[in-house]
Amino acid sequence: MVNSNPEPDTRQILFQPLYIPITSALGFALVLALFVWKYPLPNDSVGQEFVSAPEFWVWVSLLGLMSAFLTIVFAPLWKQFIDLFKEQVSGDRHGQRPGLILMISVGTIIYVFLIALIYGIIPSIRFEFQSGFPAGHSERMSVLYIYALIALLPLMAAILLVYKGVLDKAGKVSSVVGNEAELLKIADELLRYRNLLQNYLLIAGVVVSIIPVATALLRSILMTTGYATEQNFPMTIVISYGLFFTMVLVLFYAPTHLLLSEASRKLRDKLCPIGGVSTLEECLRQRKALDEWLQTNIGLAQNLKAGIFALSPLISSFVASVLGIK
Repeated sequence: MVNSNPEPDTRQILFQPLYIPITSALGFALVLALFVWKYPLPNDSVGQEFVSAPEFWVWVSLLGLMSAFLTIVFAPLWKQFIDLFKEQVSGDRHGQRPGLILMISVGTIIYVFLIALIYGIIPSIRFEFQSGFPAGHSERMSVLYIYALIALLPLMAAILLVYKGVLDKAGKVSSVVGNEAELLKIADELLRYRNLLQNYLLIAGVVVSIIPVATALLRSILMTTGYATEQNFPMTIVISYGLFFTMVLVLFYAPTHLLLSEASRKLRDKLCPIGGVSTLEECLRQRKALDEWLQTNIGLAQNLKAGIFALSPLISSFVASVLGIK
């Protein structure tokens, strides 16, 4: 029998006593292996200059923090995605499995394409300052980018599965009108999907919020070593980098959130329809309680503020600018 609620198993993974220390250490060790071990080579004068910049170890620490976090959530995210997929397939009575697989495949292609586009939006900048990096720098950064892409891939795919799950639940509401027990069961499922979606928002936000600050620090190192200036590597590039990552995150998150809000309002209307003027006051009180329970009164912008990490790529870019990280 397929587990219809994958959350407890995921929590069991996360809260194993040694899980977080070990995985975070492994994640940080990956960055140290990339940017400390044989980095730079002894005869690489440019590389020696690069690692001598005061910002270098802060930059490495930020990358290590991101890698540690990715490693912590790697296994739980993949397990949760698999559990959600099994849940969707087990409830498939209309032969929708091929469509489900197609949806995930198309979403994955879009996700990979957008990340690849972001990685290549400033190729001229990267090529222009290639001589300012240690030998093998681009290849090592590519390893880290690919690891982040793989680690966050199940998160983006899981958001699509949540969208499909909410769509299915919304379609069942009209067929069980009058059956309060079934309507409440659907309400519990919608709340579970909402919690999952908010968790995904926070996880993705934490990861992508580090990238613009790390980019600002990398820019600062290049300016310290004299390979970049305010004119040929302005802070607006760092801000744009954060904006692009924010747009990718919202692109996946927003449609699912809006559908979830609409399904919750539909369910509220079925659970507590307005019957007449004589019972209007009591009905409005009950509908308000349902709105708070189902969180239908939380709009997209407000929810993004609640999960402020979602906008932190853009915010952190401005903070880096204000703080004078060059």
